[in-house]
Amino acid sequence: MEFLIKGQFKKGDSFQKFSKKVSADTKTLAIHKVYSILGSNYKCKRNLIKIESVEEVK
Repeated sequence: MEFLIKGQFKKGDSFQKFSKKVSADTKTLAIHKVYSILGSNYKCKRNLIKIESVEEVK
């Protein structure tokens, strides 16, 4: 299943919006995958990432 996850993360002094499409078995795993991707790419900790919506893409 594929999920479209939208939200924002803190980058410097401001928040940056993001939209990521990930494939995962469940909604929870998709959220953890986005945390992992943003953490590795932007060195952003999980408590600085705000998930606003999770939608299943058909």
